[in-house]
Amino acid sequence: MSKVILITGSNKGIGFGSAKALLEQAPEFKTIILTARDPSLGESARQALGHLDRTDFIKLEVLSETDFIKLDVVSKSDIQAAASFVQSKYGHLDVLVNNAGWAMKGSAFNLEIVQRTFATNFYGLKDMCEAFLPIMSPNGHIINISSSAGVTPILNNSDLASRFLDPNLTEEGVVALAEEFTKYVGEGTWKDHGWPTWGYAVSKNLVNSYSRVLHRDLKARGMNIRVNTVHPGLVRTDMAGPEAELSLEEGCVVPVQVIRDESDVSGKFWRDGNHFDYY
Repeated sequence: MSKVILITGSNKGIGFGSAKALLEQAPEFKTIILTARDPSLGESARQALGHLDRTDFIKLEVLSETDFIKLDVVSKSDIQAAASFVQSKYGHLDVLVNNAGWAMKGSAFNLEIVQRTFATNFYGLKDMCEAFLPIMSPNGHIINISSSAGVTPILNNSDLASRFLDPNLTEEGVVALAEEFTKYVGEGTWKDHGWPTWGYAVSKNLVNSYSRVLHRDLKARGMNIRVNTVHPGLVRTDMAGPEAELSLEEGCVVPVQVIRDESDVSGKFWRDGNHFDYY
C-alpha cells in the first residue's frame, strides 16, 4: 500500500505528533503532507522529521517521504492551491486530517473571537472537505479533529441540542446554526436565545454535526469515503496549555488509531479508543 495523507496544522502539536507517529509506525503511508500557515515553520517541522525518513523506513524497506504545503485554512485560495498541488503531484489523496484549530485563551468572549474561531474550526474545515473530496480515493477517509466540547450536553440546552442532532439536518442547516449564533452574539442576545458563552464549544458541535451530515450524504450518493471525528483528549499543546492531562505522544494515540483504521466505520465520534454515535 502506498497511501498519501495530508494533515492540516501539522507544524506543531497534535498534527506534528501524528505525522511523527505515522512515520514511526505506519509504513502503509508513503507520503505524509504537512501544512502550516508559515512556510518557515512548516519546513522546520519537515526537517525535524527528516531523520525518520532516512532511518526507520529504510529498515522497513519502505521509502517514505514528507512533503510540505503552505496552507492557511481560512484562505480559500490557499485551499484550492493545495488541492491542485496534491492532484497534480500525487493524483489523489487517501486520508485528509483536518487538525488545524484555534481557541481563545482565557474567558474573553465577543463577536470577533467567535468569528475567528468559526473561520478556522468550522468554515475552514468545511472548505477543506469540499475542495479535497473530488480528489479523494474511492475508499478515502476524512478525519476531523474535534473535542469533548463538541458533544451537545455542553450546550446545556435540550432544544438546541436536538437541532444539532436532527437526523434530517443538512449542510445548509449546519451553516444556518453557525450564522444564527454569530448573529445573536453580534446583537448581544445569545443568552436570551439559549446559546452558551463558549464559541469554541459551539464550533466543535458544528464540526460534529457537519461530519455526521457529510457522512450521511456521501453514503446516500453511493460513495465509500468515510468521515469520522476524533477527540484526542486534553493534550499539552500550545492550545490546551502545559497543565493538560495528556502528553503529546499520548494525545496522538487515538488520532493515529483512526488514521490507520481499515474498517468500514464511518459517521462516528471517536474518543478513548472507541467510537460512538454523535450525542
